[in-house]
Amino acid sequence: TMLLPLMCIFPTVVWGLSSQQQLLLRQRQNIQSSRSFLLATMQASLEAVADIPVTNLSGESITLGTMLSVSNSDKHDFVFLSCLSHFGDFNAWEMTQQYQAASAIDAKVVLVGIGTVNAAQQFANDLDLMENNDGNIILLCDETGAITEALNCYRGWLAIDEQHAQRWPATDINPYIKLLGMIFGFGSPGTMSQVLYGYTGDASSDYATREWVVNALLQGSRKGRWPKLTEEAFANVPKDSGLRPFELATLRAQTGIHIVWNWKRLGPLNGSLFTRMGGTFVFDKDGSCIYEYYDQGILTYANVKEVCRVLERTESK
Repeated sequence: TMLLPLMCIFPTVVWGLSSQQQLLLRQRQNIQSSRSFLLATMQASLEAVADIPVTNLSGESITLGTMLSVSNSDKHDFVFLSCLSHFGDFNAWEMTQQYQAASAIDAKVVLVGIGTVNAAQQFANDLDLMENNDGNIILLCDETGAITEALNCYRGWLAIDEQHAQRWPATDINPYIKLLGMIFGFGSPGTMSQVLYGYTGDASSDYATREWVVNALLQGSRKGRWPKLTEEAFANVPKDSGLRPFELATLRAQTGIHIVWNWKRLGPLNGSLFTRMGGTFVFDKDGSCIYEYYDQGILTYANVKEVCRVLERTESK
């Protein structure tokens, strides 16, 4: 994560990928994204995480189940649970920014990031998460990564059991090396194609695909993150232009530079969690999981727009 902004600024690091390799990576990612809808039986279980303690932004320890339950008095019948990896990871930032840009999500949204409560507070402040929030988005922190462990989320490239690492420390690899490997696509399918996507853009995409990027760029600029942009930079761009080249790459550079300078505030204390990935799960009011997506690696996470479509499909039945 600390070196990924360099990839977002200098595209020469991906010179070795041929156009055919790029196409194969994109196809692989699309296949993995569709698996969530093809599973006949969901693996995720509400019971697996209901009793695990998490911490809210006030520093209060609560069980995750209390935040995921849907009572008759609630205005929503569904709960989105997004495990955000850690607060210094691009997946966490981009998913949260997409949730912020999504309009009228008819569900309670619970975001659980790996890290301390101080890291969660820093993250919430950096993204103005508590401003213009009608209460639908709830941010919690899980310092030990117990939630992602219970849900069997991807532990990252070359991850080994923690007890094994403690008993035979010489067999483990420095977590920064593992993170660097994943940045360049080792054990992280789709990362390199996503980096390239940030440069090439997507002229065929709809306005919502671009809207969250523009909103995030402007919000980051207002918070003082570099590069700084103003609304005038987007004033004369047609809404049907799709995601323009370099727009997403610019956002990732803005995010990445900020993460590097604030790594000690945002990153997890435990190095074994540097490469821990998350996932997104949708539960109905009965606690049944109707959708799941397990992050495959850095920059490969569930598209919030697609997650919202799950509700449309469910309600139309």
